[in-house]
Order: sequence, then C-alpha cells, then structure tokens
Amino acid sequence: MSPSPTTPLWLRRASLLLLIGPILAAAAATGGRAPASVQDGARESGRAASAHAMHGMSDAAMADWVHDWYAVHPARGQASLDVAADTFLVSNYRFDADGVAATPIDTVRIEAGQSVMWRWSFGTHTTTSGVDLIDPDAGLLWDRPISQVDSQFTYRFDSTGVFAFFCRPHSSFDMRGVVVVSAVGGVDSTPPQVTVLAPNGGESLAAHQAFDVTWQASDDV
Repeated sequence: MSPSPTTPLWLRRASLLLLIGPILAAAAATGGRAPASVQDGARESGRAASAHAMHGMSDAAMADWVHDWYAVHPARGQASLDVAADTFLVSNYRFDADGVAATPIDTVRIEAGQSVMWRWSFGTHTTTSGVDLIDPDAGLLWDRPISQVDSQFTYRFDSTGVFAFFCRPHSSFDMRGVVVVSAVGGVDSTPPQVTVLAPNGGESLAAHQAFDVTWQASDDV
C-alpha cells in the first residue's frame, strides 16, 4: 500500500528506498547498464517491432526500402549469362523451387560450374548470400534486388559447398533458401536399375505368408 499524505516524511523516504534499492543495485552491478535480461528483452521487442513494421509496409514502401538500401550499399555478385540449372521463384515471403508450400525453405542441388536463377513473381525482395542479417559474411558472395524492375538474377557457383541465402527486408519471416553444390559427377539424377530374380512371376504364392525376395540392383555411378 502506498504511504498516505499524512505519513511522516522520513517514512515515505524509507519506503521509496525500499522500492528503488534493488533497481539501483542491479544497475551498479552491470556498470550502470540495465540487466542483461532487460537488454535482451528490449532487443527482441525491437526486432519484433521491426518485423511487424516490415510486414505492414505497402508494396510501394517496400520498393522504396530496397531502393534506398542499394543506393547506399552497391549490389554484389557477377551475373551469369549461363542457362540456369535450377530456379527459385521469388514472391511474398518465400523462395520457391519445388512448388510445394509445405517446404517453405527450399533447397536446390547443382554441380560446380552450374548456375541458379532467382526470378521475380511478386513483391520487392533481395537475394543475399548468408544465413541472416547478423551473419558477418552476409552479402559477401552476392546481394541483389529482385523486383518487377530487377526481375531476375543468375549466379554461377564454381566451388562446392552449402550456400544459404535470404531476403533482407523479410529475414524476420524466415524468407530463406539453400543451394547445395556438389563436385562434377556428384549429383546422380538416374535411379538404379532393380531386377527381381525370385519370385519371377511363375510361382503360386500362398496368401498372408512370408516369402523371400531375391533382387539385383545396378547403378551407373
């Protein structure tokens, strides 16, 4: 209960010290800064507010955001003139390579020396190499706008590895993708040939009874 107006001054001061004492102690222990839990909460709140702000942007405002970003940070990545081995369709808020909504973070697999295309479908986005915005190497390999104006970008992968990428303004919405690059000859698109040796179709098999199957498989890799 708060002190009443008739409470003696010394008692009101003592009550105030009891209330703010733990806060002052915590600030002193952290060098005058708010406790880590408070700082973390503020950061998370800031990220959430930023994400909601991005989500609430109009198409025109989002286009302006991307334009302003590249006005200060030049686009990176040499555009390839090769025919793309695979393509990501870019829309709100995903990079779609398989046409299946149940796999929001799609992966394409290519061989070294092949290229991947990002092709605009809707909205204004970026394709930026790296895991997310706090990745220190974000945009180091490529960083390009994907919009109605900049409708496609093709990048050639000359080295093997796993290459993550994301959309700068929509990173908070998990708008990401992956390119897996294998050595030449490492991607096997031809299934093995399987031949069943026994039973070979001439036997009479009893229903609901187990029996052995003999088969042979061959592959070209």
